[in-house]
Amino acid sequence: MKIKILFTLSIILITLLFLTGCTSTNQDDTATDEPTNFDPTSGTMTMKQLYEDININTTVDSYTKTFDSLSQNDTLILIDEIADIRYSGSDNFTEFTFSWTDNSGGTSEQRNLYFRFQGNIVEDYNINDTVSITVHIKEVQISTYNISYTLELFEEQWTNEKIFKEIVKEPTLINKGLQPMDASIIQKITI
Repeated sequence: MKIKILFTLSIILITLLFLTGCTSTNQDDTATDEPTNFDPTSGTMTMKQLYEDININTTVDSYTKTFDSLSQNDTLILIDEIADIRYSGSDNFTEFTFSWTDNSGGTSEQRNLYFRFQGNIVEDYNINDTVSITVHIKEVQISTYNISYTLELFEEQWTNEKIFKEIVKEPTLINKGLQPMDASIIQKITI
């Protein structure tokens, strides 16, 4: 049962907007000058750095997702290139995909983070555009359906405790308990 829970959480980790990731080893077979964690002087990260900064710990009755280098009330500016864009008309949000290749562990694996924004903004952006997304870190502690959650997430995604409790019956549904972010927080960058 624990293996099934861990496997499910691993899949969530890859697919969730900002709520997915593994404990970072900050080791990569490709050498880059890219910083490996949050720099409070610039306040910026790439999506890969965000992914590497996420820690998820689970037990039968608890789920904890925190960041290594981010804390409550931090302002974070994510800067990266769009890999894909799609609009969900039924849910009225635009989903941006950000991708990179993870060469750690001796294998080359494609990783993705997904960010949802309210409304249809696909006409405003193109694949390969560089964008910045400004978010604020919020810590939420909540218990629902016999699971205690401690989550560091983006304040811009948080709905409220009542909605979260109604929707999130297990950790695989965390993303459903969060709302698409306001489109005003994403900006195209000309480099």
